[in-house]
Amino acid sequence: MRFLFMLAAVVLFTVQSVNAIPKGLRDGPLFQPHPIDENTASDLFTSFISQHGKKYSHDQITGRLSTFKQNLEVIRKHNVDHSDSVGWFMGVNQFSDLSSQEFQDKYMGKMMPVGPGIKNIEEHVQNVEEHVQDAKEPTGDQGQMASAPAPPAKQGTFWDYPWWWPWAPPTQAPVTTTKAPATTTTVKPTTPITTLKPTTAAPATTTTTTKPATTAAPAATTVPATTGPSCVNPSTSTVNLDWRECGAVTPIKNQGQCGSCWSFAATGALEGRWKLKHNQLISLSEQQLADCAPASSPWPTTNGCGGNNALYAWHYIYKFGGVCTENSYAFTSGSTATAGTCRAGTLSTMSCTQSGVKVSADYGYQIPQNEATIASALNSGPIVFSVQADSALFQHYAGGVLADTATSKCGTSPNHQVTGVGYGTDATTGSQYFLIKNQWGTSWGEAGYMRIKRGINQCGLATGAMYPYVA
Repeated sequence: MRFLFMLAAVVLFTVQSVNAIPKGLRDGPLFQPHPIDENTASDLFTSFISQHGKKYSHDQITGRLSTFKQNLEVIRKHNVDHSDSVGWFMGVNQFSDLSSQEFQDKYMGKMMPVGPGIKNIEEHVQNVEEHVQDAKEPTGDQGQMASAPAPPAKQGTFWDYPWWWPWAPPTQAPVTTTKAPATTTTVKPTTPITTLKPTTAAPATTTTTTKPATTAAPAATTVPATTGPSCVNPSTSTVNLDWRECGAVTPIKNQGQCGSCWSFAATGALEGRWKLKHNQLISLSEQQLADCAPASSPWPTTNGCGGNNALYAWHYIYKFGGVCTENSYAFTSGSTATAGTCRAGTLSTMSCTQSGVKVSADYGYQIPQNEATIASALNSGPIVFSVQADSALFQHYAGGVLADTATSKCGTSPNHQVTGVGYGTDATTGSQYFLIKNQWGTSWGEAGYMRIKRGINQCGLATGAMYPYVA
């Protein structure tokens, strides 16, 4: 009897997973048990070129077709071997003519880690300069973050931060933290990354039961009257939250070959939280951040396409006093893979339209590494997730709730930043997920979005979650 029950459960799950994949896709060549034949692969490649506007020289055609066929086999094998068991599937997108290494080199920028407990930017820069003298610039895979040997485990102190933070704690007594159990949202949040002598005092560390207290985070109580049911006073009892339904998410953008994911994630979180507080959804300029923000951050490069961190984008906006609208300072680095020259001028004289969007304190709030706490932070508005995205899982993701498979894992060392815009439970598989907005265009994933497994630090998403303080 027990065996029959287990068998029925397996069959039921398989049927549910099958139903989660559109029938047109499941009947196609990417879900067949046998390798794709040459003629079909060539036809798919022709359609791919047309759909994505690809242009190759005569010498490139053979190589690109060969790489495309290899990716088709990766996609097909995943779909046949794993899509039913894990509940997500792969498909052809704009990255299907790239090898894994090319994908990493072209679309993964280095992500600048931030040291905790830094009292001001001068101290931070000094720490960075001291370490840069002894550290070599990472080579090879551009998707890898600069890292340092893991510190010893020690509870309730600076060492609760991710292992990849390279700086020693400041000379003053370390800030203590208390991690909440995974089954509760009662937490004592870490001290927010502090400010550059702001005119508004940095929020103090307080204890809260659902999210950082109003002294430590911008309140999201001014919810537009037209919002959908999932975003009316979300709380610990909320099952499904989607800030798109509240008009708090701008359309999907595309970073192209510029490793400026940090700027898109920074604007995504700020755009959403500004909407919830001021009832204005304004698309902000990632190009301004890519051009201008690196010069005021300790990241050792002036090229905003070479990587950075959303925290330093907010740091720039805080120092500059605002940020331009996207339309008036449009993104142009996607095809050049390099940032431009920062436009001259101050907040009142720069040649662009000022959005009026501001942050009230330097840097932002680093959310404790607890996924229940992260969900609570999402209840007050969109956030930034830091994930490791240099794997086949991200390159070929097409739909469903992404999770590691028996043969492919994405790792937990973040090198890519995205915007978290909700969470929920998949109606078909029952998998809990976080909803993320990527900036790889609408042909990737679920029309530019991904649902990613919640509760297991999938792709390192719990190690670098954060959000800005909205003025």
